[in-house]
Amino acid sequence: MSPLYYVFRTHDVDKTYLEKYFSSDRWHIFMKLNGDSGARSDRFAIKDSIFSEMPIPTPSIEEQSKIGNFFEQLDNNIALHQQELITLKQTKQGFLQKMFPKEGESVPEIRFPGFIGDWEQSRLGDLATIVRGASPRPIQDPKWFDDSSDIGWLRIADVTEQDGRIYYLKQRISEAGQEKTRVLTEPHILLSIAATVGKPVVNYVKTGVHDGFLIFLNPLFEQEYMFQWLEMFRPKWQKYGQPGSQVNLNSELVRDQEILIPSKEEQIRIGNFFKKLDDTIELKQSELDALKKTKKAFLQKMFV
Repeated sequence: MSPLYYVFRTHDVDKTYLEKYFSSDRWHIFMKLNGDSGARSDRFAIKDSIFSEMPIPTPSIEEQSKIGNFFEQLDNNIALHQQELITLKQTKQGFLQKMFPKEGESVPEIRFPGFIGDWEQSRLGDLATIVRGASPRPIQDPKWFDDSSDIGWLRIADVTEQDGRIYYLKQRISEAGQEKTRVLTEPHILLSIAATVGKPVVNYVKTGVHDGFLIFLNPLFEQEYMFQWLEMFRPKWQKYGQPGSQVNLNSELVRDQEILIPSKEEQIRIGNFFKKLDDTIELKQSELDALKKTKKAFLQKMFV
């Protein structure tokens, strides 16, 4: 048995209750106050003598059992939601592979009834004016930002946190900053070309776009369709990178990328289908996050 673990028998303590207690803030505070931090600040070692004196609140064995069972059921519910979320995301990935034509094909494997004929070959640059965002320099200068501004400043962190659908931006860009960037007052398709390379984005709020993004202006496509096509195509941008190196996308590479595109009516059907699927995924994620917050709150309140 590794010396990193303790093995002990419990007396008059329900094992499930004890397991959940070790997830509580009270236990983690005890560890931080009495343990010795190692190489990582989030890991603590604790001496045997201190561990043996660890204070554990212990109500009656009957109450311990009820508390332990309560958290066990909550954990099972969380695990169920996690699995359902994984299944939904896998389902979407499967449809993304089947509802857009594979390489060398001119029609997708799965198609809505009533649509026939080959999809049209085009280039992304023929379907929109693709330009790069712009950033004020030096970006750390506070004069570029103003909390009272109604124009947000898009960062990669926002894209990651909101999975590409931008409904709010914490940082606000000043009037001076707006003169040094590209400001969008209506929703547009964007493409990340730095950090989270190839991630499609739609801004649903007024947005200042820095030079880590491309903007698709004057589009000849349905917005939701293109968002989903870019999501499907995202792994394929890797072909522009050297093995073991970061992909380097630029405006010209993106403009020259070939695409097969159906009629506007079929684009709308495909976009609506995936948007509903995304909404379901978002709802399931919200439910999962709420359950985790609920558990955390009970862990704080049900142990004294």
